[in-house]
Formats: sequence, structure tokens, C-alpha cells
Amino acid sequence: MCPCTVKLLIAIYTICLALTGCQTNQNIKPQSNEPKVQPTTQTTEKPSVPIHQAAYKGDVEIIKQHLNSGTPVNITNQYGATPLHYAARAGKDKITKLLIQYNANVNLKDSKEITPLHSAAGGGHASVVSVLLENGADFKITCGERKEPALFAAVNKNRANVVKILISNGANVNAKDAFAETALDSAVSKGLPEMVALLASEGANVNGSGGTSPLHKAASTGKKEIVEILLANNANINISIAFGDTPLDWAIRNNHEDIIKILKQNGGKTGEEIDASN
Repeated sequence: MCPCTVKLLIAIYTICLALTGCQTNQNIKPQSNEPKVQPTTQTTEKPSVPIHQAAYKGDVEIIKQHLNSGTPVNITNQYGATPLHYAARAGKDKITKLLIQYNANVNLKDSKEITPLHSAAGGGHASVVSVLLENGADFKITCGERKEPALFAAVNKNRANVVKILISNGANVNAKDAFAETALDSAVSKGLPEMVALLASEGANVNGSGGTSPLHKAASTGKKEIVEILLANNANINISIAFGDTPLDWAIRNNHEDIIKILKQNGGKTGEEIDASN
């Protein structure tokens, strides 16, 4: 096998991992009750370069040649990735359909616990996402150490088109990761106002469900547009968390004058002011 070919596949895979939208944290050991996805029994010590590269490039004929000559459709390389992973990451809907016709398992995880659906969602490949969902891809399967479902992969990479598809197919807009954070929390943290607006319009809980609220996060980090969007979607302006802190407290603490002004204009109060009025 040509060393340059192996290096090419490694480079492709490294780039693709960054595009999936799955976040990682080396110190997390989250608990999960979801059923384990059975790994493929077909593995190789070295990358199965020809069929994996063909899937990434969208070469239908090469893939057919390999499959018709006995190459297992779920064969994995050193990253635990199947040809379907590569097709999904590259947005190759025709290849995705072809591999599924040959009984590719749409829910296999690679060594990073990434499924083809996570890959397609993070890449913004709406057509591939639709094909995978139509053929049994499970949007509830979680990815990586943060245990994020496919919706997070789309949100983390600001893929509005994919978010809409996933939600319309039943994905829970308020699903939580290993830190009990939702996709809305992620959109706020990443400073994605349009995504925040989309998720709110799709029923995301703008007040959160314990811990730091989305409005606290936006106020403390000076995200003015997101603060306005959350308030427009009926976020509780005086929601309090540990020690009675409100979003206004956090805006004051971080010297975000524009946020302080907006909150006060809309009835925002500090924790002390609320206590004094009770």
C-alpha cells in the first residue's frame, strides 16, 4: 500500500472528525442508559483505502466492484469507520444510498462513537441526513464523551437546514448531553443567534431546566443579540440560580453595559432587589 495513500486517508479522517460537530472532553466519563450499538465484526488493522476512499470521493463503480467482489460493506479501518461514515462525511447521497442497498449498518459507531448521521449532520449534508433517517438511522444515539445526539452535531456547526430535518423527524429539541445541557445551551455558548432563534421557535426551553439558564449565559458573555432573542421568546428575565443570582447580576459582574441596559429596560432586577421586594 502506498504510504502517501495512507497519509491521505488519515488527513481526510482527521478533517472529517472536526466537521462532525461532536464535542469531546478527555476528563468526562458520562453515564448512559442507551442500548449499546453492536460493532461490526469486519475489521482491518490498516485502512481499507480503496473502498473508503471511493466512498469519500463518490466513485460508484469502484465501490460496486469492491462489494461485488466480496468486500464487506461494513468493513472498518483503523478508526473504526465504515465506507458509510466516509460517504456521510463527504455528503455523497448517491453513495450513501448504494451502500445501504448493500445492507450497510446505518447506526455503527466509529472509534470516536460517531455515527454516519452525526457526520452528515455536522457537515450540513441535508440530503444524506434524510436518506439515513429514511433507512433507520437513530437520532437518539449519542456521540463522543459528551454523549451528544445528532441534533447537537448540527447545532454545534450551525447547520439550520439539518436541525429542521431532525426536529421534523422527531428529534427532541430539549435532549440533554452528559452535562445536562441542551442544544440551545450550546447555541448560546457558541454565539449563534440565528440558531438560538430557530431552536426557540421549535420549542426549546428558553429557561433551561436547572443549572445556568441560557439567559444567564448570554448576559454574562455579552451576547446582546441572543439576550434580545431569548427575551422576545419569553425567557424569564429574573430567573435565579445558585445564590439567587439573576441574569442582571451576571451582566453587572462582567461589566456588559449594553446588556445591563436591555435587562433593566425590560424589568430585570438583581437578586438583592428581588429579595428586598419580597
